[in-house]
Amino acid sequence: MERKLVDAQIDEWTEGSVCPKAQVIRMLGRAKEIKPQISAVLFEHAIRAADFSPESVLSSRCTMEDPSGGI
Repeated sequence: MERKLVDAQIDEWTEGSVCPKAQVIRMLGRAKEIKPQISAVLFEHAIRAADFSPESVLSSRCTMEDPSGGI
């Protein structure tokens, strides 16, 4: 089964319940892909992707794909 990253809203989580009642707001993408991971981090920290230049976004993708920086 393929894992997906989602933006979800918890509607209710009653005391003693193991799982909350929630709804998926939007699908971010496949968990193993870089773009959905970046989207999830930006969303979690309330950072707008539009605040970054296209060059910085491309740079972050390269860094995430090769954490060694090509060394």
